[in-house]
Amino acid sequence: MQKQLKQAYVIIISFIIFLGIMIFPSYAGTASYTYDNGNRLICVDYDEGSKIEYIYDESGNRTVKNIIAVDTIPPVTTATPAGGTYNTAQTVTLTCNDGTGSGCNKIYYTTNGTTPTTSSPIYSAPIAIAVTTTLKYFAQDLAGNTENVQSQTYTITAGNSLQVALLKDEQNILAGVHLYLFSGAGSYLGQSKTTDTEGKAIFDVTPGTYKVRADYLGYQFWSNSTEVVTTANVDMMIPHHDVTITINSIYQGSSVPLADINVYLFTPAGSYLGLTQKTGTNGQVAFALPDKDYKVRADYLAQQYLSSVFNSQNTAINIPLGDAEITVTQGSQNLNAVNVYVFTSGGSYLGLHDATDVSGKVTFRLPAGNYKFRADYLGSQYWSTEEIITADQLKPININTGGGLFTLTVFKGASAPLTGANCYVFTEAGSYIGLSGTTNSNGQTTFNLSNGSFKFRIDYLGYQHWTEVAAVPTITSLTKTILHQNATLTVQGSVAGNLELKHGIPVYLFTPAGSYLASSKTTDVNGQATFNLPERAYKVRADYLSRQFWSDAFTWSNKTIVIPEGIARMHVTMAGQDLQNVPVYVFTATGSYLNITGNTDASGNRDFRLPSGDYKFRADYQGNQYWATASISPDVINMVELSTGGSQFTLTVLKDVSDPLTGVNCYVFTEAGVYLGITGATDVSGQKTFNLADGNYKFRIDYLGYQFWTDVFTVPASLSGSLTIPHQDITITVEGIYPETQYLAGVNVYLFTTAGSYLGKTQATSSSGQVAFNLPDKSYKVRADYLGNQFWSNEFQSTNATVSIQRGIAQAIAKKTGNPMAGLKVYLFSAAGSYLGINATTNTEGKSEFILPNRSYKFRVDEGSTQHWSPVTTITEVQINAVEVNWD
Repeated sequence: MQKQLKQAYVIIISFIIFLGIMIFPSYAGTASYTYDNGNRLICVDYDEGSKIEYIYDESGNRTVKNIIAVDTIPPVTTATPAGGTYNTAQTVTLTCNDGTGSGCNKIYYTTNGTTPTTSSPIYSAPIAIAVTTTLKYFAQDLAGNTENVQSQTYTITAGNSLQVALLKDEQNILAGVHLYLFSGAGSYLGQSKTTDTEGKAIFDVTPGTYKVRADYLGYQFWSNSTEVVTTANVDMMIPHHDVTITINSIYQGSSVPLADINVYLFTPAGSYLGLTQKTGTNGQVAFALPDKDYKVRADYLAQQYLSSVFNSQNTAINIPLGDAEITVTQGSQNLNAVNVYVFTSGGSYLGLHDATDVSGKVTFRLPAGNYKFRADYLGSQYWSTEEIITADQLKPININTGGGLFTLTVFKGASAPLTGANCYVFTEAGSYIGLSGTTNSNGQTTFNLSNGSFKFRIDYLGYQHWTEVAAVPTITSLTKTILHQNATLTVQGSVAGNLELKHGIPVYLFTPAGSYLASSKTTDVNGQATFNLPERAYKVRADYLSRQFWSDAFTWSNKTIVIPEGIARMHVTMAGQDLQNVPVYVFTATGSYLNITGNTDASGNRDFRLPSGDYKFRADYQGNQYWATASISPDVINMVELSTGGSQFTLTVLKDVSDPLTGVNCYVFTEAGVYLGITGATDVSGQKTFNLADGNYKFRIDYLGYQFWTDVFTVPASLSGSLTIPHQDITITVEGIYPETQYLAGVNVYLFTTAGSYLGKTQATSSSGQVAFNLPDKSYKVRADYLGNQFWSNEFQSTNATVSIQRGIAQAIAKKTGNPMAGLKVYLFSAAGSYLGINATTNTEGKSEFILPNRSYKFRVDEGSTQHWSPVTTITEVQINAVEVNWD
């Protein structure tokens, strides 16, 4: 029963909590729960300060629920009456208002001008104020919220007052000046005031005669005596003048204003008056001062310079300067770019420094006085003695750092110098001083060091090697030995235990952390590379076929890198047929060529031994590139199939729609115009068939001196194509001119390109002197060969052409001892002596005639078995040319 009742309580309490969260969602958050002895919820405390309290009657019913919200707003206190000036005593009431908050708790206050705290008096009744009083107060509510301190000032006059206004002139007041009240007879009455922001102060007085003293800038200024009946006003005026102070530096009669110099105002007796100014670029400051005696002090480079006493007059302070010329040397060598610092004789740094020039010098222009100088060089400080700088003079000062040449020698081992090692110089405490050098072929490097203690760090192959400390000049040389030993790295590939040494492979040296040490070797024919190394940990990387293979870390031990490999067997086919002698290239997976290639065998295969990984392979065939991608697994043969696709492509070449062009040479090119070495001549059907791989092709037909191109065809999308070369019949006429125009039959006519290339076509003219060529629409010319000479037509294109041969008559006259010889045979020859197949018989006058082109000829007359020759004769057209053949 008790268990059931407890479960019921839990259910009821859970429901109450649920309602509390739903009704008061602002209280949702982190909370703590309190239960009574009956396991009833009596309080929920939320983390932001609010709470819910529950009260139950004797029967267990909840009768009261108190919701206490958090209060974060401070109360507000009001003073009545407010502060002000009154001529009678006042009673001030403080009232606290906390609005809807937790309620006011206490009000704390003070009447002596101090800031109240919770330890101050607690307000309980109205406060009586009979004299001038500053009332300060604050309230605190029940939640502990505290308001800011409030303040009210009550000025109580006795009915009589003396108001003083302190002025520079009619437009400018003097605020913050102490005023003292005296009787007319000069007795101090114990009252003092400070002028407010309006330059005013009020004294409470009884009727009588008074005077006021103002203490200002080291002097006392008095008002006239003033009689007060009820109230009186006094204007005190202290006239001012602007006084300009100039601060100059003087060197050998030359004056230069000094900027940013602090100038302080003093009385003639030396009391500081609390006024200071900084000079401008003109070296000047200005003080507005009464007509009194003053002096000023300029502070420059830790020295103080006082002016003479002045009264309403401008004045100047001239600071005499001298030059300190510092020379910094190391032994007898002047040091350039060394920082030099200026100090007082007591060792205070003056904020001045500069670097020496190429002659080791630096000059400071300083006020006359005592100084010390410090040169900082190679991590050490070198001091001058205390030096006196005299005005208008140059003081040479030398700081010698001592030291000299220091030689550091680094060895690999006994008598084995370490060349090219970077060496760095440090102070004994380990600060780098900016000096470094590289060992030469003797393992040495030298440094110019000043007096001091130094140590050296050799940075070599990823490690830092330190020397002991050397005290210069006691020690002028030091030797450091970094022992070395050879470590041999072997690189080999493995296919199922078949090892292959890799020669010509670059091997790179690294630290175990992976920093490259700028040292590499190439494996020899044994697949080995040897590094001579210190006794430190290293690892190496072998780069092979664009892959990186790492060794384990090693110290003075040999290592082997085994590259897991597999066989990539390329199989190249076209239309299912193996392709022989096709070049195949190996690439990385990203397309970088690995400089590996080979041609397929009769089975279309080519094997490559490769590290395991992803690759691309390219076969170049018929001007196209065919790609395959494969992942090569180690220790096995990996088949890589690469098909060029392909089919038979038939090209048809026509003269017209139905007239095939036979015996024409056709050439296969890539789309870009690269000849693929594939050619063939059209058959009787004007066709030629090519076995082509997948790709884009175009074809060139070489015909009658011209190249005719097809469109581009894509195989296998297109498996046939045609090209029509339109033709037409061209008639060539060969005619002789003179004695009348004559068509020349039986003359051989040859077809040529316009450039003069013979096209293998010839015909003999008919009885009408004509031949006909069936030709494309291109430019041509023809040559007619007639009587041992060549006669050319003009160029023509798709038009008929005529070869006109200009002729003359050759009259050959045979004479013997001057007498004409009849009945003799006369034969015609070319000028070179070739018989032209024409002869004639002399008539009774010994003459025979030949109609000939205007060329050169010679004639032979046969008398029995004797041959008589004419000289070579050039025939002039359109006339009779007499040619005599005389003999005795």
